[in-house]
Amino acid sequence: YRSGDEKMLARFTDILQKEIFDEGQFDHSTRRNLLQQFGSIAARLTEQPVRPADGPDESLAGYFGQIRTAILESCSESNNSRVRTGSFLINKILTYIDQQIFNAELSMTLIADAMNISESYLSRFFKDQCGDTLANYIENKRIRKSEELLLQTMLNISEIAGQVGYHSDHVFRRAFRRVNGMSPNEYRERNSSPSAG
Repeated sequence: YRSGDEKMLARFTDILQKEIFDEGQFDHSTRRNLLQQFGSIAARLTEQPVRPADGPDESLAGYFGQIRTAILESCSESNNSRVRTGSFLINKILTYIDQQIFNAELSMTLIADAMNISESYLSRFFKDQCGDTLANYIENKRIRKSEELLLQTMLNISEIAGQVGYHSDHVFRRAFRRVNGMSPNEYRERNSSPSAG
């Protein structure tokens, strides 16, 4: 239920309904007791009461339908809430990263603290939402900015490394090569427009 698998939950309730009503295994009193227990469990899960039935089998079947509907609606709402919460949180994380991207102190710890979540949750959540690790995401954003600086300015590699959030130009050079397959100097040479002479 909490995992939000509506199809599995629907199949489960269909099987349960068949077992209780269609197989003829239970008398009316047993059906009523089973449904009251099921209704009680459903009320705790969904946090909404479901009116108990105490009539003929037709009303018990109607009661079962109410329970099933309440559970499936609650499951759907749980899924929708999870999506809304996830969208809000990932947007908040990405905004924070954009604001801090060139801060050399930007780290998993800093982001997790700012979001008031654990580092392990941040790591899993970010990978699930974005399809890449947080470290790769930050590295790629920094390297993209460094590419602009390499082509649009005459700053040296050490200055560019500092501007895009690296403490050392050695670490920056390794990251640049990892992302682009060449050094920052090679990138600048290959992609600079020829000087007018």
